[in-house]
This record gives sequence, C-alpha cells and structure tokens, in this order.
Amino acid sequence: MNFIVALQAEARPLIDKFKLQKSTDFKTFRIFHNTKHRLIVSGIGQIQAAAATGFLLGLLKDKTEALLNVGLAGHGKLAMGTPFLANRIEHKDKDSVYFPPPVLKLAADYSLLQTVDSPEYEYPKPVGYDMEAHAIYRVASKSITREMIQVLKIVSDNPSNPLEQFDAEKTVELISDQTPLIEEISEQMESLSNEITNDRDLQALVEEIQSMHRFTQTETHQIERDIQRAACLGVEANDILSLARSSANGKSTISSLRREIKKRGILA
Repeated sequence: MNFIVALQAEARPLIDKFKLQKSTDFKTFRIFHNTKHRLIVSGIGQIQAAAATGFLLGLLKDKTEALLNVGLAGHGKLAMGTPFLANRIEHKDKDSVYFPPPVLKLAADYSLLQTVDSPEYEYPKPVGYDMEAHAIYRVASKSITREMIQVLKIVSDNPSNPLEQFDAEKTVELISDQTPLIEEISEQMESLSNEITNDRDLQALVEEIQSMHRFTQTETHQIERDIQRAACLGVEANDILSLARSSANGKSTISSLRREIKKRGILA
C-alpha cells in the first residue's frame, strides 16, 4: 500500500499510525515504510507531485499495488474537517479529466476535485481545491489500474473558514482525526490488490487473449490493465473471452472491453 502526501505535517499522522520508518536509501524524496506500507512526501504543486509519483512508481514491485493520495484541500461547500473521496479530478487549464472508480465500500462524502496552480481563496464552485491530485492521477494511471488509485482529501478551509485564516498547526490534527478512515481505505485497497495479484486464473485469461490476437507492446500493457480493471468490477472471465473472440484484432478487443467497462459507469 502506497501513500503520497504533499507535506511532512500531512505525513506525520500516517507515520505514527502505521509505524513507518524513514528510508535512508533515497535522497530525492523523503520516503517512509514498513513491510506493508510505503509513503512519499512530494512537496507542494503539480511538478513536484508528478515527479514524486513517477519516482514512487519506480519502486513498485507489481502494477496492482494500491496508491492513495491523502492531504488537505479547500472546498466551496463542505464543512471544515470533512473527509471526501474525489470522484472526478480536473484542472481548468487541461483537457484531461479523471474519474477514480468507486470501488470502496465506505459511508463517505464524494466530491469533484479541481487541481489549481496556486492557492484558491475565492471558492467559486461547490467543489474541492488542491494543488497535486490531477498530476498524481495523470502519472499514476499510466502504470497502475485505475481502481488502485484513489484520492482522499480533508477540508481545511472553505468560505466560512477562508484559507488566509487557516492555522498550519492544525494540519496534523485534521489528518489525525481521519486515520481510522484512512486505515479502512488502506485495508480495502490492499484486499482488492491481493485479489488481483493472487488470481492465477486472471493471468491465464490474459495469456489466452494474447494468444488470440497480435498486440503491440503498448496494446499489451493496455489489455493487461483493462482485464484487471474488468475483473475488479466483476466482469466474468467467459464474458471477457467472448469479447476477444468476437473481435477482429487486438485493437478492437481493447475497444470492446473498454465499452463493457464503460457500461458500468467506470471509465470517462
């Protein structure tokens, strides 16, 4: 299980909760770990977040490992201290929009999250505002199946409690209050990751489909991720095989499988 946070103050409650130790092997970013968890502190902003995500991906042993971005965010509507999961991540100056699949079984708020280039003081929309999530999701989703990438934010400021009045000393407290929720999310994501990793039948399914059609190297990575994604969502192996058999080539197999996933409201 992997965590990415922007600030050391956001990391501290997680370091304490999971009893993480600082790694002395890396100097580029601060990394903390135990046998089951890994945490990286990126620094503020999209450039640093993207770099840290790329660095973290290089440490993963398996593409099914889970990644959770945890941090504070402003919000145009939700009360201070409220945790929410991002169900749509966008940037006003970029065309790409990401929809983290709703695979977690939690009684939690969900909200659109808009990543901004500088702190948001006006809260023009009833949505969340942060400075890293879009970059994290953009980089991570190129290597990890989307179900394994989630974003949890805790509201630190809103129109009633504006950012300019926020006491940075409250950062640790706001994150600490949500460590039970973070632990629950971590356990669910680890469980889902283990299901994918340990599913030998899934690997056999991937190999069988690859034997039916010729795939380019890029398409090979795509079909592997999409089969994992479909399996996460409960698409039966026989249904996946039927789609492959009825497809003319590798490219059309990928398109057919993605249409099936989209029917379930998962892909953008």
